[in-house]
Amino acid sequence: RRPGSGNRPPRRLLRSPQLTSVVFECELSEQSPAWLADHVIEGVTVVPAAAFVAMALAAADRAAGAAAGVDDFFIHRPLPLAHGESRTVQTIVTAAGAGHALEIQSIGPNDGDWTLHVTGQVASLRPGDEAATERPDAIAARCDDEVPVQRHYDELSERGADLRQRFRTATRLLRRDGESI
Repeated sequence: RRPGSGNRPPRRLLRSPQLTSVVFECELSEQSPAWLADHVIEGVTVVPAAAFVAMALAAADRAAGAAAGVDDFFIHRPLPLAHGESRTVQTIVTAAGAGHALEIQSIGPNDGDWTLHVTGQVASLRPGDEAATERPDAIAARCDDEVPVQRHYDELSERGADLRQRFRTATRLLRRDGESI
């Protein structure tokens, strides 16, 4: 449920007596934060899924009052960032029955309505509730097909995923049927 920490988009907690939800807000553009400019799909800067996960986990932690996870995480729509445009992005956690529902929405300066990007459920973590993990060297030992890293990035680029410097972090790629590392 909880990936390693990384560069999270900047965010601020909105405070108001009118709010019954936990609401974080940030402004995103193709240049802010700067690393977004390195995630280009079909010629357009797009917010990576990992950024949505980081935003969701930060809001879940705040709503739970402790380390929390997110279950049923679903990306409904990508979040493209048009050249010269910024978008207001809100991560909202609302009480729902015995738990909390999570949404990530955005609005641009000329939009009439908010766009829903992500939904999920806040999951409180209990001691010993870590995700099952396997040592990377054990996975690598099973994967006998090494893929040249540059070829991998070239193939992604041919398919429209222009991952630039900050998203080209792989140094070695191994795979087998149904598994890769």
